[in-house]
Amino acid sequence: MTLNGLTILCGVVGLGLALGCSSSDTKAPKGFMAVETGGAGGVGGDGVGDSPGFMPGSGSSGAGLGTGAGGLTEMNQCGGTAFQAEPVPVDMYIMFDQSSSMGYTIPNGTTTWWATAQQAVASFVHNSRAAGMGVGIQYFPFNGRTEQSTPSSCNTPDYVKPEVEIGLLPGNADAIANSINAHAPVSFTPTSPALDGALQHMKAWAPAHPGRASVVVLVTDGFPTECPPKEITDIAAIAQTAFQSDPPIRTFVVGFNLGPGGENLKELAKAGGTDHPFLIDSGDIGQQFVDAMLSISSTTLQCDFDIPAAPKGMSFDPDLVKVEYTPNATKVPEEVVKVQNLGACAFNQNQGWYYDIPPPAAPTKILVCPGTCTKFAAGTIDIRLGCAPIEGNTM
Repeated sequence: MTLNGLTILCGVVGLGLALGCSSSDTKAPKGFMAVETGGAGGVGGDGVGDSPGFMPGSGSSGAGLGTGAGGLTEMNQCGGTAFQAEPVPVDMYIMFDQSSSMGYTIPNGTTTWWATAQQAVASFVHNSRAAGMGVGIQYFPFNGRTEQSTPSSCNTPDYVKPEVEIGLLPGNADAIANSINAHAPVSFTPTSPALDGALQHMKAWAPAHPGRASVVVLVTDGFPTECPPKEITDIAAIAQTAFQSDPPIRTFVVGFNLGPGGENLKELAKAGGTDHPFLIDSGDIGQQFVDAMLSISSTTLQCDFDIPAAPKGMSFDPDLVKVEYTPNATKVPEEVVKVQNLGACAFNQNQGWYYDIPPPAAPTKILVCPGTCTKFAAGTIDIRLGCAPIEGNTM
């Protein structure tokens, strides 16, 4: 799988045991773009070389290793050329709440939540920044158009098929906008079958569309009022199962007009692997919705990462790899502990990373525990080659 939101920092520790990178002789792996970060010195260097990356026999100023001056510092170990992954394109299935409360007038406004939502959806799908995203849409309660007598549906298969199938923007934009403009608020809120149906659709969609991130976006203005289960905890379990099984499908949550009650949607978003909901209560409601939807395309939406091939003349040491996560909120890097395998996640509060194939065999991917994967939806990830990791608990 192509890396998303990931930076590879290459350095050297010891005599060529770790992966070293040079901007002059290393091409960015597919799906990456090279970014200069300043460099570590070479093995045996004298600390006066001018190479921005690792070149055997030379070194950056003050950064020689081996017999060279400068010593072995954290910057020396992890300097070099950074490879930053390009975003993975997103395919989203929007499950939109059209319950009767969406027909209420916005506080201190002159229009309804539904009319505002219609305009916001049209603005989103026609936004130039959304080009290349795949978007489809369905509504709950099912078939609740302008016929106010239409009953709500508790039948999960009704929600598996989108009213407008997922298609690339801008080509699918008019179909999405015309679809929501043909709807009006009606009836109650059958959240559980609606979410379950959307997740089922994306479970089937993902394997047929490799190289794209498949997600569900639940847009709602209220809590479940019919169709069991109606407890947020139980509905969160549906999202969690979809996220923690293969292929993993994330659930994003956008909440309208929920006030303090919107805090309860945090449990649902976190269970679905997206850490937090987007809550919209006041201000420029339409623009906030557009911003929330566009932000999904720039989020880290995967939890396994390919290990790039070593440059010619270099070798990869699986014991010298460190993973760091930097939350968008704090911008403070946090090291992710290394664990032995998926089973060891349970001994580390569901946090950590591990190889798909444990050494001494040659690993090909870095995988992360489910709890860590949830965090990755709200920050960036660095993988530093040539740095010893913190080891997690084994039991």
